[in-house]
Amino acid sequence: MRCLVDKTVLNAEVYFKTYGREPSPAGDITVSSSDLSALDDIDLKTVLTEMKSLGAKGELLVVTHSNPDGLKMPLVAGGKSAGAGLKVMDTILKISSGISQREAIRSLSGNKKFKAWQAWFKAFEPGVKLDDSAETEPDWEAFAEKQYDAWHERQGKQILKLPNPAQDLSDLISLVDAVRKAGFARLEFRACRIGTDKDSLKTVANFFNAKKVVAPKEVRTFYGSIPKVTIISDKDFAAKSKSSTARKFPDCKVLFEIGANTFTAFATADSEVKTFIKNYIHSGYAGTITPFRMGGLEPAGKAVIAGKKHVFPLEKDYLTLLGSFDAAAAATASGTP
Repeated sequence: MRCLVDKTVLNAEVYFKTYGREPSPAGDITVSSSDLSALDDIDLKTVLTEMKSLGAKGELLVVTHSNPDGLKMPLVAGGKSAGAGLKVMDTILKISSGISQREAIRSLSGNKKFKAWQAWFKAFEPGVKLDDSAETEPDWEAFAEKQYDAWHERQGKQILKLPNPAQDLSDLISLVDAVRKAGFARLEFRACRIGTDKDSLKTVANFFNAKKVVAPKEVRTFYGSIPKVTIISDKDFAAKSKSSTARKFPDCKVLFEIGANTFTAFATADSEVKTFIKNYIHSGYAGTITPFRMGGLEPAGKAVIAGKKHVFPLEKDYLTLLGSFDAAAAATASGTP
């Protein structure tokens, strides 16, 4: 599976390069080093470009930032464009529809063209009135074209706040249309909380025309990397295990003290570290344990799990913390053929 990693998601790049694996309700993900691209600044245009390149059978994992309102990435690189939130996604689709419907008007003539323009203004620019009496005016079409041009300019400059409004809007809409026309097999996010609401995932799936979308529920993703796990005696391990904040495991003598952006790890032997990795992160991992990398999901809100502030990939609770939307299943449930 192709994978795009936002470098501002701390340690995510080294985590996926180390283990190259991620569980998913849509089927486990395998990411090779050649499949992974880490970007300083990820934006929606980059994601769309990747999806267009992959085509209808494409599968893409995006590791980035988000919240229940959508993706926290700009639409395009540079400037201060609107973020790729759910409402903005709907706005982009409406802009795309406005542009395509305007293009369809070009092939019409006479009264059909006039009526089409009336319908267009009612749908996309209700503040502009094109009364029936205007059809007898010789310059009504020039007026309609001028109003459309003003609407189009405003979409890029004021609504989406694109740094190069005309070109950026053209590029963005072209990519959206191409991706939606092709369809997309599977899109996954490891980004905080965007999968909390099933309707949100449906909005994302509709925007990209993706058959399957998977993303974390009301949880935060976390990734960590330290030079090595500190090896301590059984006695010291027993003492540290008494800490109420230590994350311990029943089948290996490994424990973590995890903070907001850092963590420390202790074990009684390197073999215990290897056991932790195989039991909790990647069962087939045979690489080095130094540096030591780990990652997972941190439940929040309604997703909190008693006794588990952090959930690792091979724990049974992990998959329950990932929301999913399957377009085919949704269509069957609604009775749509």
